[in-house]
Amino acid sequence: MLQEQLELLRQSAEQGDSVSREQLFTVLYDKLHTLAQGELHRGALVSLSPTTLLQETHLDLSSRKALRRYLKEPSGKRRSSEDPEQCRCALPASP
Repeated sequence: MLQEQLELLRQSAEQGDSVSREQLFTVLYDKLHTLAQGELHRGALVSLSPTTLLQETHLDLSSRKALRRYLKEPSGKRRSSEDPEQCRCALPASP
């Protein structure tokens, strides 16, 4: 796929086009899978599949992003979903 086509898919996906988002995911996943396969062939002693390598990388990047987002929050301030005072559950009424 040409760079121009990829850019058009990205822009369309960002504007909410679900078909473009699926196509973009498929193209990028296939490319990443091919890159992972190449990396694994270079280090023949590794017993991972390309799919496992992609999944592990995604989890690693996701956790780093979450950690960065958490560390950027003002000190001592919790998100409302973590604050017990702001997260009240509906309890059944006592009989």
